[in-house]
Amino acid sequence: MSDKNNKNKKPNIISRAIACIIRPLLRIIWHVKIYFPERFPSEGAGICVCNHFSSMDANRIMSSLIKRDYRVMIKGEMFKSKFIGDILRSLGGIPVHRGEGDIGAVRQVFSAVKEGKKVIIFPEGTRNKCDNSDEYRLLELKAGVPMIAIKTKCQVIPLMYYRKISPFRRNYLIVGNPFDFSEFYGQKGEETEALASDKLRKKMTDLYAEIKTIVERYKGSQTAYVKALGDMQEE
Repeated sequence: MSDKNNKNKKPNIISRAIACIIRPLLRIIWHVKIYFPERFPSEGAGICVCNHFSSMDANRIMSSLIKRDYRVMIKGEMFKSKFIGDILRSLGGIPVHRGEGDIGAVRQVFSAVKEGKKVIIFPEGTRNKCDNSDEYRLLELKAGVPMIAIKTKCQVIPLMYYRKISPFRRNYLIVGNPFDFSEFYGQKGEETEALASDKLRKKMTDLYAEIKTIVERYKGSQTAYVKALGDMQEE
């Protein structure tokens, strides 16, 4: 079932006020160190893709990187309560019913991108329960995400968490360089979907390898990592 009956509902003033209070509180409790925030484009539409560990994953992306003009895809079950649903909509939430080909949610993503907003999507489609960096692997990615980027001709901004974020502990998020799927524009079919999904998976996997290197080899120091890269290039 799509969310077509609810997509035009507007959060009330109380829900918006609560959302404004929640944002800074979440930022304090779930503190995240962000690597290469300068890679994140401050203007223009974009599809932000990120690995998925918990329901808190979108928080720091919204509060620290985008701040305004964004939407985020959230599983439809979270909207069952009208009160919670209104708060989530105030936070930019788009309810998506997984496994049902939710056309209503996809249309909302298209509309958001057309309006110049950034949309946060978790291509794995569900939470990854592996919290061990040595064993971590992305789950199978949903083909719909790169196809949305192809149809909208929108830039894609990859982001990766090092591990599941937890309250009051050191958490890490890295921003990758924006890219697009321009080589697939105008193309359709299963082969295009497969090739685009492979590209997205490689971008995200390579980015995870980068944050793993920073956290583990360089003790979380971006400065030391960048210096080491410069030294290697000079050799």
